[in-house]
Amino acid sequence: MRLTKKRLLVMLPLIILAVIAFLYYENNAIGITKYRLSSDKLPEGIESYRIVHLTDLHSKSFGKEQSTITRKVKKLSPDLIVMTGDLVDSKRYNAEISLTLMRRMTELAPVYYVTGNHEWGSRFPSLEKGLKEQNRFDLFLSCAWRTGSF
Repeated sequence: MRLTKKRLLVMLPLIILAVIAFLYYENNAIGITKYRLSSDKLPEGIESYRIVHLTDLHSKSFGKEQSTITRKVKKLSPDLIVMTGDLVDSKRYNAEISLTLMRRMTELAPVYYVTGNHEWGSRFPSLEKGLKEQNRFDLFLSCAWRTGSF
């Protein structure tokens, strides 16, 4: 089948639009993957324990006051929330978005947070100050933070 020049001029923009839409979705959708683990080593009386793991959010806003992600996490009924780095993005930094997310998550369950590579260095003093002021979650400090260069 020969592709005519006219068909190519119609199909190429459609393909480009489809790729752009796909990339936008992949960078903005909240993916949920569920795993069920079991162990005989759990303490007596613990039938189940639900952990929600959030990572690489990169200063993203998920609705007003982080309502979209908060609703999705709340629906999962976590016993614990772990956040494993890159709460901020070094190129698109917004402390308020990240601090709002942390505050909203601590309203749902205990939160444990560890810094990621985007938080390294002293580029985010307002984030460091805000996280310390919230004082509602446990913070596992990366080497960068412990040495004084958040």
